Amino acid sequence: MVIPDWTTRPPAAKREVLLTEEPPLRLARPLDRLGAAIIDVAIFLVPVYLLLSAPLKRDLTMSFILGSEPDFMIVALSMFMVGAALLLSYQTICHYFFGATLGKKIFDLRVEPMFAGEQLTVWDHGLRSFLWLIEMLCFGLPWLAVFSNSKRRPMHDRICDTVVVTRSPAGVAAPHLWERHLVRAFFAFLLGIFALIVTIQVSYSIRNLRAERALASIVERDLGDCEVVSEAVGSVDEDSHARLKKAMTLYAAGLADRSCLESEVEGEIARQVPVAPITYLSQAFIYADEAEISNSYLDEVCEMAPGTVECAMSQLVTSWSDEDWESVGRILQSAPKGSGYMEVWALRHYMKQAQYAQALETLDELLAHREIAEFTLVQRVKALFNAYREAEATAAYQQAILTLPEDQAGDLGAWMCSQQLQRSCSARTGVACRQTLPNELTPEIDFSYSARALASVLSLECLAEKEIDYARFVDEVNDSSWKLFFQANMNRARGDRLAAGELFAKLMGSEQAPDLLRIEAARRWVSFAPRAQMERVVESWMKFKPREAWVKIGNFLFERLAETKNSELAIKVATQLAEDESLSPLAAKFLASLSEGERETVRRPAQAKEPVREMLESTEESP
Repeated sequence: MVIPDWTTRPPAAKREVLLTEEPPLRLARPLDRLGAAIIDVAIFLVPVYLLLSAPLKRDLTMSFILGSEPDFMIVALSMFMVGAALLLSYQTICHYFFGATLGKKIFDLRVEPMFAGEQLTVWDHGLRSFLWLIEMLCFGLPWLAVFSNSKRRPMHDRICDTVVVTRSPAGVAAPHLWERHLVRAFFAFLLGIFALIVTIQVSYSIRNLRAERALASIVERDLGDCEVVSEAVGSVDEDSHARLKKAMTLYAAGLADRSCLESEVEGEIARQVPVAPITYLSQAFIYADEAEISNSYLDEVCEMAPGTVECAMSQLVTSWSDEDWESVGRILQSAPKGSGYMEVWALRHYMKQAQYAQALETLDELLAHREIAEFTLVQRVKALFNAYREAEATAAYQQAILTLPEDQAGDLGAWMCSQQLQRSCSARTGVACRQTLPNELTPEIDFSYSARALASVLSLECLAEKEIDYARFVDEVNDSSWKLFFQANMNRARGDRLAAGELFAKLMGSEQAPDLLRIEAARRWVSFAPRAQMERVVESWMKFKPREAWVKIGNFLFERLAETKNSELAIKVATQLAEDESLSPLAAKFLASLSEGERETVRRPAQAKEPVREMLESTEESP
């Protein structure tokens, strides 16, 4: 069946078989045809295909990572079309113009019309190449006709009235009987394998159908079910992503881990919930340890839904990772409210930056999110205390310990007790210390939790009738930071203040030490540092990174400078604290107690003192 070519005149009819012409033409050997096909595909076409499809590989990989099935299918189909077009054009052009492909040329093969007098057109070669591709997609099984057809012609040759011949003496004749039987046996074997597979599959399907109801109940009960999220969600919500949003809020508050997020994402997949921005945002946190994958998910969030709270959250994560706190603040101000997880991250940011007024406002916004009540109770106590509202912090603490689990209540009480003992030993009679500190005078101290350990040490120092045996602690403690702390105190007790100051300074500058211990080291160093060393202390404080510790050390430092009448450094520190709106009421009283004459003798620009004066005026007006 040759398609007529209207561009040429048809030749005179000639129905003689080419194989009878001189010089004699022989049928091509099957192995030669196989070798020609391998050379064409592996040596010539594959390198060209890899070059042409290179731009699509990145899109294919990205769509696979992001789990975007439609994009993956489109890119995969595009890559297949590129390969198919390359194969069809290569075979059609080579056969039409040269009668053979490069591989056939090497084996001295040609594609000829089956009957003399006929001329193959470009459409004939195109159809032959298309059928050749179809046969390849059928795993090459139709090509086995070269062992059974009398002219060794597979389907594409029979349909297009072509035959592959060679003038080489290595050509072959019609297939032998044993070749035909071998092909039939092979197909019988394949049919048997297919029947076996169908039988096994049917049997397996029947067993699955019998267990379908039980399996469905198991999936419904367990798959994608994070216990802490189930407790938080309660009744079924109309929002199909309600569980995942609750999981994000719990994760932000530290009440759920990444495995819980992953479980909820898998649950949505099992329930066939459509992918949404919250899905990609959750995946970004799940793969937080793999930066490239996580960033890809973050980018996908804003591409899918710009201007949403999920997009703002993805931008927040990027700025947070870069420690660009100004950008973090701007994003929090403009982000949509009500998601829960965005407010939790805002609260963490404000606490980290010692912006306690904003932290308390954010806590009010989180009142409706009862699933994170344990987290908000703890943060409210700390925010109130750090905002110098100690009476309210104590009341909030008494309310919190009625709700919090015993271990969390103990940790919060230890933190509050250690903060109060840094001010006065009378804090031992306060509610936090009474419920936290042991009754015995020389307890075993657990140094794994800094607040408990510091509270116990400060309490021992308050109750001790004689000097504490710091050397014993140096020998017993394994933590290097605490060992350094006790060595500094041991030198101080011996009267070697210079060595003690050096050790306290080292501990203060150590980023591996807990912040509470660094603050206490600074407080002790400031308490005995001579006037000549105070400028060095101020310089060390100016470079301090954690905001909460910077504020507390700054206030300790200012009070000491005010006590020692070091007015110039005192106003320098006070100016920095006032500009940051972090001067404590006690420090403000110290500042007010400085005589006007002393402040006037300090040679500093008037604008440098202005924030301090404004702060004092606001302090005097406040109740």
